[in-house]
Amino acid sequence: MNDFQKIGVTLTAISVLFYTLGVVLLFDKGLIALASVLFTSSLFLILGLNRAVRFFFVRRKWRASGCFFGGFALVLLGWPALGTLVQAVGALQLFFSFLPIALTFLRQVPGLGPLLETGWMRRALQRLSAAASEGYAGSGSSADLNGFGGAGPKLPV
Repeated sequence: MNDFQKIGVTLTAISVLFYTLGVVLLFDKGLIALASVLFTSSLFLILGLNRAVRFFFVRRKWRASGCFFGGFALVLLGWPALGTLVQAVGALQLFFSFLPIALTFLRQVPGLGPLLETGWMRRALQRLSAAASEGYAGSGSSADLNGFGGAGPKLPV
């Protein structure tokens, strides 16, 4: 992990904090706008400019990217509740295929791993992960992982 990626991960954590505070404080415009700017810039720092552009502007992701950046614009224009909702829909559509990777990571976190392995939670996460994998596999080209090319992740769930 290079320095830009470390900064990006830190900005992501700070943006989550600001989003949380902004929602708790009844969609405070300033906090939500700052969180949106930090989160978007963190994605570009983590992925790098070329990979981020390829990720967001792949033809099959235009709708999701439009929602994500449209929500970002709504937040900056002063409509934080609607903008956050639209941006969240876009983010879910964009990052749904990363769910199996995220779940594998979260299962290794002390304290959180055993919670995710409880009966009902495990079944729910397996269904969600299977849906993410099917949506990923059925997205047109099995050789295209989020616009980066290469084979998809084969992770235990």
